[in-house]
Amino acid sequence: YVVVWDWATGKELGRGKGPAAGVSALYFSASGSYVGAPGRSEEGQIGLWRIGENGLTDLKAEARHPGGIEKMRVVHGDKDRFMTAGTDNVVRFWAFASGTVESTFRVHQNDVYAINISSRVDFVAS
Repeated sequence: YVVVWDWATGKELGRGKGPAAGVSALYFSASGSYVGAPGRSEEGQIGLWRIGENGLTDLKAEARHPGGIEKMRVVHGDKDRFMTAGTDNVVRFWAFASGTVESTFRVHQNDVYAINISSRVDFVAS
């Protein structure tokens, strides 16, 4: 599971059920309203949670990266979006709130191990 707590008070805000095999990293959305976590297994699951006054709400991601997720990055300075790269040779852009894939880029012939987006949100490198 994933635990989110208040930095100033140390008070736990909530716990969310993570991907079955555990998580490899945690990322806050640019607004701080969501948390995302790529799973550690070959199932390619993504854990998503909304942070609210009543704690954490589990959200469902609509898609996976068959074979596994290698990297996740938050799109800062934009909407609450993030991007993932996986061993399925694909880069995906997601919406935190809905867990839906907004764009899919199939430009690689091999696994994608690294992704990043420019600070102006106009270029992506993978």
